[in-house]
Amino acid sequence: MSERAASIERELGALVSRRYGLAIGEREQGVIRQLLAARAPGQEAGAALVEQLRRTPDGEGAWGDLLEMLTVGESYFFRDSGQFAVIGDWLLPRLERQGKVHVWSAGCADGQEPYSIAMLLDERLHRAAEQVAILGTDANPRAIERARIGRYRNWSLRVLDPTRRHYFTRQGEWWELDGRIRRRVQFRTENLLGSTGASAGSFDLILCRNLIIYLTRQAAQRLLDILTSALAPGGYLLTAHNELQGLELGELRPMVLPETVIYRRTPSPRVERAVAPPRRRPLRPPAPRPPAAPRPPPTRPASPEPELPHPSAFTRAWALADVGRTEEAVTLLQGRLREAPTDVEAGFLLGYLEQQRGNLDEAARLLERVLYLEPGHLAAYVELAGLFERQGRHRTAMRTREAVIERLRRLPGETAIAPYEGVTAAQLAAYLGEMARAQGSAE
Repeated sequence: MSERAASIERELGALVSRRYGLAIGEREQGVIRQLLAARAPGQEAGAALVEQLRRTPDGEGAWGDLLEMLTVGESYFFRDSGQFAVIGDWLLPRLERQGKVHVWSAGCADGQEPYSIAMLLDERLHRAAEQVAILGTDANPRAIERARIGRYRNWSLRVLDPTRRHYFTRQGEWWELDGRIRRRVQFRTENLLGSTGASAGSFDLILCRNLIIYLTRQAAQRLLDILTSALAPGGYLLTAHNELQGLELGELRPMVLPETVIYRRTPSPRVERAVAPPRRRPLRPPAPRPPAAPRPPPTRPASPEPELPHPSAFTRAWALADVGRTEEAVTLLQGRLREAPTDVEAGFLLGYLEQQRGNLDEAARLLERVLYLEPGHLAAYVELAGLFERQGRHRTAMRTREAVIERLRRLPGETAIAPYEGVTAAQLAAYLGEMARAQGSAE
C-alpha cells in the first residue's frame, strides 16, 4: 500500500473517531479499507469520499454503509437475563410508585433491548401505553429501520422465556413482534456524541450496554456525562459489566445488587464522601467497635469536640469505590487482607470489585475464601453464581443459585439481605428463580 493510500485510511479513521467516538483498532481499520476499496477505489476517489463524509450529516450517505460495517449490532431479547431480573424484581417496583415512566435504550441496535423493556413493563406494571414512554436510539440508520419493522430470526429469541412467546407470531423463518409492543417504543437515528441528545433530566431509566467499551476514553467520559444529564434526579443507569471502569462517575452513585451494579443519579454534593460515607449506601460496613470505658473526669475542662474514630479500611474502600476510584479501593482492601486475612467483609468487597474489573479467576478465589470463612454468606454465593455463568460454567451457576434459593426459603420473606440495598429474601429468591428459568430456556 502506498503512503498516500495509508494516509487516506488513517484520515478516515480519525474522522470516524472524532465524530462517533469509536476507538479505531485493527478490525476497524480493516473495515475502513474495505469500504474505500468498494466505494472509492483509487487514491483520488478515496480522498474525495473522505471530504464528502466531512460534509455529510450523521447517518446519511456513505455513513450508513460505514456504520453498518463498523458497529457490532448483534443482540438478542433479554440479553444478560440477570440484569433484566434486577430491573423486573427490584427497579420496576420503585418506578411503579410514580406517574409516567420514561426509558431510553441508548445504542439499541435492531431494537431487541427496548422491546424487552416494553414486554417487562407490560408484564409488571400493567400500564396503559400513554403511561410508558420508551425511546430507542442508534447511530446506524439501517439498524433503526430493522427495529421499526420488528421481525427477528430464531437467534434473537434464543434466551426468551417460553411464557413470552405469545408476544411473537411466526412468519416462515421470521418471528414478528406484536404490534401493541412495537407501538410502545419510539425509534430515532442519533449519534449520541454529535447531537443535543435527550432533554436534560427526563429519563427514569437509561440502558447503555455494550457500547461504551467500543469508545475512546475521552468519548466514553463525554457520553457518560451526557447520559447522566439525561437522567431525572434519582433516575437509574444500567451499563454492561466493567464499562465504567476508570471513568469519573460525577453524580452517579453505584448501587450493588445481585450480580450487577446499577447507577443512580444523586445530585447532592459529594465533597467528603471518601472519608465520610453517606447515610444510604449499597455496602454496609461493619458496626464500629464500642468506645472504651470512660475515664475519671479530668481536672481540666474536657474538649467540646470529641475525636472521631478513624474510618475502617472497609469503610474507606467502599467510599472510594462508590465514587469510581476502584483502583484505590482495591489497593486498600489488598492491604487490609494482608493484615487480616480472615476479614470476611473486606474479602467479599474485593472479590466483588475484582469481578467488576474482569479479573474473574481472582474474584472466584476471593469469594470462595469468604465462603470458607463464613459458609452462610448468601451474597458470596449469589456473586459466585454470576461469575460462574460469565465463565461459561452454566450448570455450576444453576446449582449454586438453587442452593441459595433453598437457604432463602428458610428465612422470613422480609429479611434484608446484606449488602444488597433494599433487597429482601423474598425478592432475591424471586430474582434467582427467574435467572434459573431464563437459563433453562437457553439450554
